Amino acid sequence: MINKKGISFLGTVITLSVAIVVVGIMTWQMWPEQKTKDSSLVSSTSSKELLVSSIPSKEIKKKALELCDKTGNQNSDSCKAMVDAISTNQPQICEKLCEESNDPDTCYYLSAIFTKSPELCEKLDSSQDYGEGRNNCYVTIAEGTNNLKLCEKVVTPGLCYRSMAIYTGNPKLCERCSEQGFCYYNVAVKIKDIKLCEKGFWPNRCRAIISQKPELCEEDEENPKECYLELALATNSPKLCEETDRPKECYLELALLTRNEELCEKSDNPSQCYFGLAIRTKNSEFCKKIEEPESCYFWVAQFLVGKSDWMFEDR
Repeated sequence: MINKKGISFLGTVITLSVAIVVVGIMTWQMWPEQKTKDSSLVSSTSSKELLVSSIPSKEIKKKALELCDKTGNQNSDSCKAMVDAISTNQPQICEKLCEESNDPDTCYYLSAIFTKSPELCEKLDSSQDYGEGRNNCYVTIAEGTNNLKLCEKVVTPGLCYRSMAIYTGNPKLCERCSEQGFCYYNVAVKIKDIKLCEKGFWPNRCRAIISQKPELCEEDEENPKECYLELALATNSPKLCEETDRPKECYLELALLTRNEELCEKSDNPSQCYFGLAIRTKNSEFCKKIEEPESCYFWVAQFLVGKSDWMFEDR
């Protein structure tokens, strides 16, 4: 059985990382960045190389299994089974485990991501939230493997192309996506191309973030406080959080981006913050700061063996 509370926490943490991608100043990444041309966005890394590189050491697996012992009697066995399945990188084992889970969609999603197996995305219930979970699964693996072809499996390919454009820093892909202005804005910020700002939404905000000049935020077309929020995250500046209308949220995002636990206490949800740090750093010590740490131990164990560096490494 997979702990529902842990799933809720994890979903929030992953959603937060996606939100940071959307505003274009993300410093987490889902795979070491590869320089590719528009004509060839499919990664040259072979599936065999990916398989070998994602198998954890015996020491790491042992540590993960020890964390499973801290998840409580109800979750310990399922935790260990999932660790074993993911650590051996065998999707078919994950599939059997997920069939017996009380939350198969979460299980399939994580198994697909950790083993880079898009075929497991098909197992997600497409009737839930208009197939959002399945779409996100394909998009995440598309980014993680640099495989543009997976966008064709998404219900709304334009959103996938937009995500890939932002992820790869390729403005040409914006021509194939929905909300092109949003796409150009995010790509411009990512690759620091001030000229490209003119093609996207909020050109003044775009220039403020690229030039890292807070005074330019006052010229923001929509909301100067949003400009300060994005600039705070782009420059790792806690001081700028006070200039936003969501300072506690700013501190939370900044704490996760910079791995600064002191900022967690300034956030609106310290437990969520510590949970996110535990997963991002794969350090179970942060779990001790949570009132009910069992689910935190569960997920840190999975991320330890799940070759999760590709989800959180800095660009």
